[in-house]
Amino acid sequence: MTVLGSVTPTVSISASATSICPGTEVTFTAAPVNGGGSPSYVWYINGTIQSGMTTSVFATTALQNNDIVTCELTSSLPCASTSTVISNDVQISVTNSITPQISIAGNSATVCFGDTAEFTATFNNGGSSPLLQWYLNSSPIGSGLTVISLPNLVNGDIVYCELTSNDACASPVMVTSNLATITVTSPIAPQISFTSDWLYSTTALSYQWYLNGSLIPGATQDSYYPTVPGFYQVSVVDVNGCSAISTLWCKQRRNRRRDSRSKNIRLYPNPISNEASLEIPAHQQMQIELYSIEGKLLKILYNGASLSEPISLPISTSDLINGVYFIVVKEQRSEFSLKIIVIH
Repeated sequence: MTVLGSVTPTVSISASATSICPGTEVTFTAAPVNGGGSPSYVWYINGTIQSGMTTSVFATTALQNNDIVTCELTSSLPCASTSTVISNDVQISVTNSITPQISIAGNSATVCFGDTAEFTATFNNGGSSPLLQWYLNSSPIGSGLTVISLPNLVNGDIVYCELTSNDACASPVMVTSNLATITVTSPIAPQISFTSDWLYSTTALSYQWYLNGSLIPGATQDSYYPTVPGFYQVSVVDVNGCSAISTLWCKQRRNRRRDSRSKNIRLYPNPISNEASLEIPAHQQMQIELYSIEGKLLKILYNGASLSEPISLPISTSDLINGVYFIVVKEQRSEFSLKIIVIH
């Protein structure tokens, strides 16, 4: 006959996680010592028996913050000094769920035709590695950017951004920003009128006058008194913040009028594709200049002495881009301009 000494059963438990988000499943595992061949288990949460949980593994999704889980082991060994023992406590920390948030704002929901719009995303609870995905009319256009610049927008375009959070307790994981609906406005070019020696612009929010393509300092009113000959323009900003510039207005030198010979100057064809002819009658000293619509002198087409016979002056526009230009004819006592259109 063999007499066995008594043994002391013990049990310890471990958890798959102790810091969790609400609803996360946690698995607890019991490790018995001297439990015998068929030990039995009872699991507790805060001292309350968990019905039906009688194996060495216990899983639950119902844990609350600061819950304490324990396990009771009943050894099947006949010589156990005590048949029932309680495990260590495992305390659970539950972090509340967080809701990711994102919004976008642009420099303006109204975009001037041809301008680039800029949008900035502001977000919260994105985690350590948030993912941003921008969309234009439901098509992805850029990721990983808090600021995005979009050229060539059209009226009615819709811009938005999605945030995917990697925070473990984010719920939901992905959220969508507000929608930015684009309004594209095309500014109307101002018109210049001339009344009582003053230039007047059509109504706008702000004004800037130019002479021969150069800004006139301090000329920021809706009217301007031109004191020197040249090409005048006005640039305006409308209520939407969009800018536009007028066509040229030409101030000629005082007391210089187009004489009878100048009236016989002919340019053809007009519009011009690549070549044109300028028919010039007999004349005194004459200079013919070509100007851009901004009033910049591009080239001198002719600078000749007196002629007793008419001439035909060829003009090449192959080096010019499509647009409006001015030919200015200067004689000793007269000066006038011709508007030409170049279309290749």
